[in-house]
Amino acid sequence: MANIEDYLRWRGDLSFTQDPFNEIDSLILTQLCYLDFEGMIPAWNEKSSISMAKLIEKYWLKNVPAEIEKKAIIIKNPSRMLGALKKSRRFSELFFANYINRVDVEKQEQFSAMTVWIPDGSVYVGYSGTDISLVGWRENLNMSYMDEVPAQLEAVNYLERIYEWTNFKIRLGGHSKGGNLAVYAGIHAREEIAEKILSVDNFDGPGFRKRVVMKPEYSKSMSKVRTYLPETSIVGRLLEHAEVYSVVKSSVNGAWQHDAFTWQVEGSSFVYAKELDLESNMVESTVKLWLEKMDRAEREEFIDICFSILEKAEIKSVEDFTDLKWKTVADLMKAATDLSDKRKKEIRRVLLLLWKQAATVIGQEIKQQMV
Repeated sequence: MANIEDYLRWRGDLSFTQDPFNEIDSLILTQLCYLDFEGMIPAWNEKSSISMAKLIEKYWLKNVPAEIEKKAIIIKNPSRMLGALKKSRRFSELFFANYINRVDVEKQEQFSAMTVWIPDGSVYVGYSGTDISLVGWRENLNMSYMDEVPAQLEAVNYLERIYEWTNFKIRLGGHSKGGNLAVYAGIHAREEIAEKILSVDNFDGPGFRKRVVMKPEYSKSMSKVRTYLPETSIVGRLLEHAEVYSVVKSSVNGAWQHDAFTWQVEGSSFVYAKELDLESNMVESTVKLWLEKMDRAEREEFIDICFSILEKAEIKSVEDFTDLKWKTVADLMKAATDLSDKRKKEIRRVLLLLWKQAATVIGQEIKQQMV
C-alpha cells in the first residue's frame, strides 16, 4: 500500500511545471510543519528565505538522526522523509520563509506556521498541528467552549502579514489542529485576501462550535475548502463541520489513521473510500452527546479540572504520559472531595482518552489500564 513516501519516489523527479501542485504535495508540506525549524527557516522580520536543500542541511547540523528518532515528535521517521525530499527534484524547487513557533502557557496557546514558495506563482501557508506540549492539547479542548482560541486569531494575523508581503496567490493547509487553523484563517480573511486564496486544505482537522459554523462567512468560504478524513477519523469528527469531505483509505486501523503517513496514495491523488466507518461515527455521536449535556461554563470548568489534575501529576508534555502511573491520578482525584462520583468517572474517561491519543502520537501501545 503506497503512501506519501512512495509518492516522493514515484513523482519526485517531476517539476511543478510538468505536474501541477496537488493534494499529496499539500499533505507533505503539512507534515514538514511539525518539525522544529527554529533558527533555520528565516523568521518574519528577516525578510529572506531558504531552499529545501539548505534547510535539510541545517536541520541535520542541529539534530543527530539517531537521537531525533528517539524523541516524541509527530513525524516518526524524519530521516527517511527528509532524505526523500532532498533527492526530489520537485521539492528542491521550494523555498521557505516566515517561520514562527510559539508556546505560551499563560495564554494557553500553541501556534506554529511557515510559508513555502511554490514555482507555480503561489505561496503555501502551512499551519502546524498540535505539538507534544500539554499547552497545545489544552488549547484543542478549549475549542469546545470558545468560539476562538489564541492560535486561531494568530492564524488570521499570520495570513494578513503574508498578504502584505506578497502579491502571489495563496494556498492554505494544515493537518489536525493545523487544518482547523487553515479553515479559520480562510473564513476570516478580508475580502481582498480571500480573492487571492486558491484553496484551503484541512487534513483530519477538528471543526468549530455551532455558532461559528452558522456564520455567513463560513458558508461563503466553503467552496475553497477541501477536507480529507481517514475512514476511522476521530480528531476530524470533533465539533461541527458543514463542508463536504473526502474519505481516504489508510493502511492501519483505529486512531492510528490520524497519522498522515498511513494514508494511501495512487499517482497524484489519494485512494478514496466510500464513507467513514462505524467507529468514527460512534465517536462523533458520543462526543456530541457528551458536550450537549454541558453548557459553556460547565465545559470550561470540566477542562480546568482535568488539566489541574494533570499539572499536579507533573504532566507537561505527551512524553510524560508514557511514564504516568494512573494510581497517581486516581489518588489526586480521590483528594478532590468536592467532585461527585459521576464527575470523577467522566474525568477518568477523558484522561484515558488523552492517554491513548498520546500513545498514538509517540508510537507506543497502551500496556496499562486506568484504575
